[in-house]
Amino acid sequence: STSISHSYTNEGIYNISVSAWGFCGNDTTIYQTFNFNTDSSLAVAYAPQDTILCTTAPFSIAFSSYGTNPTQLWDFGDGNSSTVANPTHVFADTGSYMVTYIAIDSSSCNISDTAVFNVSLIQAEEFSAELNFDPPPPCGIDSLLVELAFTGSGADSLIWDMDNGDVFNDSSVNYYYTEPGTYQVSLTAYDIECNYVETISETVLFAGNFTSEDVVPNVFSPNGDGNNDQLSFMRVNDTKEFKITIYNRWGSVIYESTNANLSWDGISPGGKEASPGVYFFEIRYTDKCSDIENLKTGYIHLVR
Repeated sequence: STSISHSYTNEGIYNISVSAWGFCGNDTTIYQTFNFNTDSSLAVAYAPQDTILCTTAPFSIAFSSYGTNPTQLWDFGDGNSSTVANPTHVFADTGSYMVTYIAIDSSSCNISDTAVFNVSLIQAEEFSAELNFDPPPPCGIDSLLVELAFTGSGADSLIWDMDNGDVFNDSSVNYYYTEPGTYQVSLTAYDIECNYVETISETVLFAGNFTSEDVVPNVFSPNGDGNNDQLSFMRVNDTKEFKITIYNRWGSVIYESTNANLSWDGISPGGKEASPGVYFFEIRYTDKCSDIENLKTGYIHLVR
């Protein structure tokens, strides 16, 4: 026959030939090699493991394709689809969704491969907390009451850290600070099912109870380590008349200010660092607690 149709059912390499004969003896044979491979398509789809995601809205998931598929189709199981290779999809609500990934090789008769996996979305709990305390009076107090309460829901475990070594696990805490300081109070809440952790924190300043002598510290160390680098003045009414003068051991003025809100950083008038040693001060101020004007003198020890 001058034309035929033949179907191969097994993979392999086939040598096809066609021969033609003429009455004059001019015979001719033509050969062609045919490679039949059913896996020649570039379309390969792999199904990842089923995914469980605990999070708060929006419920967004990034999907990744596999291989070098020329074309793909994603069906997210919620009525939405995408032809992007690596799409990010936002689900409207929690629930279980069957996601289908179809890899298509348009160069080989649109041969495709399909992978299916499940995505489960769980609403993570919303954590929140309240921290209440009355600001201490300007004269100071012996203790400061801080009231703490967890106002969220669904936490499997709570940890209150008072930033002084004390830790509590209750949903509400009433705590007294007795040592002056700045405390970073924090609540860490755990949702074990979702493997979700959140920490909430707030700063509490407890100045303590000043005595009438606590106006000018007797020691400070302006060495740049961030600790006690400034000579600050406590319990001073900054709306009233104020003046401080600091002298070196020869009686020369090394620092002078009429602004109670400024602190001495240990720099002399010439812009050089003041030498370590003992300095004499004279300060005129109005006490913030008693509203009485005072004149005090004393000594400051500068350490570097």
